[in-house]
Amino acid sequence: SEFEDGNESHSDVMKPKHPRYDDTTRALLDRKLLIIMVGLPARGKSFVSRKLCRYLNWLGYICKVFNLGVYRRELLPGFHEHNFFSSDNPEGKKMREKFAEMAMSDALKFLALDGGGVAILDGTNSTIKRRMFLMDLVKTSPNHSKMSLKTMFLEIICNDETVIRKNVLATKTRSPDYVSIEDKTQVVEDFMQRIQHYEDTYQPVGACGEDRSYIKIVDVGRQTVTNRIYGYLPTRVLLYVSN
Repeated sequence: SEFEDGNESHSDVMKPKHPRYDDTTRALLDRKLLIIMVGLPARGKSFVSRKLCRYLNWLGYICKVFNLGVYRRELLPGFHEHNFFSSDNPEGKKMREKFAEMAMSDALKFLALDGGGVAILDGTNSTIKRRMFLMDLVKTSPNHSKMSLKTMFLEIICNDETVIRKNVLATKTRSPDYVSIEDKTQVVEDFMQRIQHYEDTYQPVGACGEDRSYIKIVDVGRQTVTNRIYGYLPTRVLLYVSN
């Protein structure tokens, strides 16, 4: 299938092997990078996150993926119908924000205290309000002042309904979210309704004058859109995800 599901919580880590650089180059290499994924469900965010993480580890950066779905499943196990993900469900929204807060806290701790070089926050993060919430978490974190941090967004867009449904059939029917559901038709129907809840409030990065550092990958690389992407590591990320 084109994409895979985000069911893993850890990634391979290898120690960086930087040679002796001058102070300016070393300062650029030592700058931490936080990548926040954006996109509707079943667009391949987790697949891209894991591939990118492996690539950055291969380059010599210590990288780890923090998947919001993993936090939800660990702290709120069991099956949750699509209505849990509706913006009209205040309790569900509150809990999802809590999971995002915990994942962000762990990601920043990884970067500031645990020797991490790149953290990837893997989730939908599909509204301006949610992205503002995440950026506020970064700015108010006690770990923020302990490092030089660059934050960028990576949005995965897929408008091909055939690819989306194929991805749902290939990955969500074996997702831990639906381990108690044997009927694959029920799984697909529930997940498609979950997607609809996110589509109802979806705001692409850059909408309504949102001026952030971002990369958009459209329809599995058919188009790449960038804004305020500069520096060695963000440029390497761009080159990798656009090919």
